[in-house]
Amino acid sequence: MNSDLEQIKHQRQAWIDSINRNSAEDFAKLLTDDAVWLPMGQSAIAGRKTIQQWLSKPFSQYLYSYTVDVFHIRVAGEWAVERGRFVTRARKTSGEALPEHEGIYTILWRKVAGNWLIERYIDHTEEHT
Repeated sequence: MNSDLEQIKHQRQAWIDSINRNSAEDFAKLLTDDAVWLPMGQSAIAGRKTIQQWLSKPFSQYLYSYTVDVFHIRVAGEWAVERGRFVTRARKTSGEALPEHEGIYTILWRKVAGNWLIERYIDHTEEHT
């Protein structure tokens, strides 16, 4: 059986892959039912289905290349906290490239029925003017 860290690494890669495939459905499979997403500069988005609906619009308008660099992860029983840096490169489906977006994130993972799922996601990116 894989260690918790290996399972989280696998789930993280599935999360990245779902973004790079523009699959809101696959993305939602990695969330707890009561997940909360705290995107930069926006109100919290609560619930797996609501987050999936929220992602459907940008996933239909843009193509993404998303990468992460994990700084730290700590597992404590059925919970894990991950902090890292992300880089998003996107272009409109028409082909026009958008400015690169990068920032810092924190994920609170929760082990549910043997699977590590995202319980909370926080984008700590500060907007620079």
